[in-house]
Amino acid sequence: MGILNGPRINFWGGIQTNVCTANNSDSIAGANILDLATASLSTDFSDDEIIRRMRAPGSAGYTNSGWNYYGDHLVKYVDAKISSQGKAGAISETGDLVGLPIQILGSIDPVTGKGPSFGPVMVDLDPTSSQTTQIFVGGLQIGSSEAPELLIHHDTVCSSHSLALRLENGEPDAPGSSQANGTFQLTFPFSGIVPLKKPKTISPILAEIMGAENAAGKKATGFVLRFSMFEMAPYLTTPELLAEYAANNNLSNPSSGHVIGTLGPYFDDEPETCPPGRLLINQAPGGAMGYAITHSVEAPTGETTEFLSIDSVSLMMKKDFRQDRKGFTDPIGPNIDYGLISIAAGAAKTGTGLSFYARPNDYYIYGGIIDIPLTSQQATTVQQGELTLTGGQDSVTITEQPLRIYSNSRNLYIQDFVNDAVEIDCIVSYLGGPAPGNTDLQIKSSASGTLQNPACLSFPNSVAVPGGSHSVVVPVQYNGNNNPGTEQLSISGGGSSYFINFRNYHETDFGIAPGAPVTWDQAYSNVLRFYYVVFPAMSTIIPLNNEAKIKAMGPQILARLSGEYRNTTLCMPITRSMSPSHIKLLTAFLSSTPWLS
Repeated sequence: MGILNGPRINFWGGIQTNVCTANNSDSIAGANILDLATASLSTDFSDDEIIRRMRAPGSAGYTNSGWNYYGDHLVKYVDAKISSQGKAGAISETGDLVGLPIQILGSIDPVTGKGPSFGPVMVDLDPTSSQTTQIFVGGLQIGSSEAPELLIHHDTVCSSHSLALRLENGEPDAPGSSQANGTFQLTFPFSGIVPLKKPKTISPILAEIMGAENAAGKKATGFVLRFSMFEMAPYLTTPELLAEYAANNNLSNPSSGHVIGTLGPYFDDEPETCPPGRLLINQAPGGAMGYAITHSVEAPTGETTEFLSIDSVSLMMKKDFRQDRKGFTDPIGPNIDYGLISIAAGAAKTGTGLSFYARPNDYYIYGGIIDIPLTSQQATTVQQGELTLTGGQDSVTITEQPLRIYSNSRNLYIQDFVNDAVEIDCIVSYLGGPAPGNTDLQIKSSASGTLQNPACLSFPNSVAVPGGSHSVVVPVQYNGNNNPGTEQLSISGGGSSYFINFRNYHETDFGIAPGAPVTWDQAYSNVLRFYYVVFPAMSTIIPLNNEAKIKAMGPQILARLSGEYRNTTLCMPITRSMSPSHIKLLTAFLSSTPWLS
C-alpha cells in the first residue's frame, strides 16, 4: 500500500536545510587545503589563514567556502501544514487534521531520555557529491507541541531519490540545485508512537491509516512519510551575505525552499526508504521522475473502484524560480500547464481512453498525487503494458522505465558492516510486478563524487534475477584496502540502474607510540582542528580550539562519540566524518588513557 494506494495525509510548506558548505571541495581559493577523505587539513596554513580564505568572496559567487560557512546541518519544515486527507477518489481539503502543523523531529537522548533538543540533520556521505545526501531524523509530530494529534519518537535515516531537474530555469544567484528536487522517504513503526498526555479520541484518518490492510490481507505496521523539496536557494543573496561577513556578523545562510509531502500506511513487505511503484520519466531535459501504482479502493457503500495513482510531485516541471526569493512559505507557484494528458500503454502505445489534468495551480494541496479511475478493461491494459503519457500537442512526453531496480540501501558506512560484509537486497520489478524472465544485472564501481575511488569493495560483476522473482541479493565485502574515501556501486540491467554509496574511513596510529600519553597538540592537530576550521558552528557550542573547555566537556563529548549515539541526530560530529581512529585518539585524550595501537 503506502502513500499511493492507501489512506493518506498531504501537506505543504517551507523547508530549510542549514548545511555547512565549507567541505564541498578539497581546494579553497586554488589551494589544496582540505583532505576530505581523511578529515584533515594542510599544515602549510595557519587556522586563521584558512578561516580568512573560507570567508573571502568566491570567484563564482558567495565565498570560497560556499554559501553557508556557518551552517549547523539542521533541517526543519517551516510553516508546513496539513492540506488534505482521505483516500483515492475521496481526497478532501476539509477534515480533522487539515490546517494543523507537521514537523520532523530530532532524537531523544538515548542515555538521558531527554529531548528532542535539536532537530533532524542533513549529512552528505560524500560532501563533494550531490547524490549522497541523507537526513537523520528522530521522529514526527502533527499538531502543537502542547497537544499533538500524533507524536512519534523513532530514530531513522533517509536518503535522496528522484534527483533530477524540477525547474526549467533556476535562481541565478544560487547553486545549480535551485533547479533540482530531492525526494526522501521515512518509515516510522507504530511502536514509536508516544501515548498522549491527555487521552482523547484518535483522529479518524490516523485510525484509518493504522488499521489499513493491503491486498494480501496484511495489516499496516507503521507510517511511511514521503516528502519532496525543490526551489531551494540560500536565504541571503551573495551581496547580503558578504555584507554580513564584512560587519563580522557570522550568520548561517540556510538553503530555503518548498516542501510537499504525504503520510500513509507502511507494510513490512515494502521498501522503507525508497518510493515504490512503476517508474515514470519526463522526457524534457533533466529527466524529472515520478511513480505509479494500479490498485482498487472500496467505497463505504461496498463498491470497488480501480485507480491508477501517480505520484507526480517530482514529475511535472515548473517554469521559473519563485519571484520572491524569501517567500519560500508562500503558496507554491504553478507548474507548466501541459493541458489534458493522455495515457497509452504497451510498445505500440495503444490508447486506453484515459486522460487527466495535472492541476498545475493547486497540485501541491494534494501531495502532487493524481488518482485516475479505471474500468476493469483499462486496469488490465495499464497493468500489462508500459505507460506513455503525452499532452497538449506533445508538449510533454512521459514514459515508463519498464524494468526498475531499487533498494532500501543508498548510503552505507563500511565500518558499520558485521564481519566486513553486507548483503544488499535489491528489488527488481517489471511493470510493477516480478521479472518476466531471467535478467542479468551488471555491477560496476566508480567514484561517487570528485574524491578518488578507494576501490575498497569486493563484489560480483553480475547477479542473475530468476524469472518470476521480485528481488535479488548482491553480496559486498570489504577487501581490506585502507584507502579512505567513498565508492559507488552501480547496479544496472534492462535499461535501468540504481546506485549505492559506501564510505571507507582511514585507519592510522598517527605515529604515536603504543603506551604513550596522548597530548593536546596531538588531539587538536589530528582531530579537532579540522572541525574547528571547517565547521565553525560547532564551536558555538564547544570551542574546539580551547583545551580547558574541551576537557571540561569531556564526558559529554565521549558520550556523543559512543555507538549509542551513532544512529541518532545527536551523534558527534554531526557530519559523521570522524573515523574510528579519530574517535580512538580523542577518547584516549579525554579519558587520560595511554594510546594503544
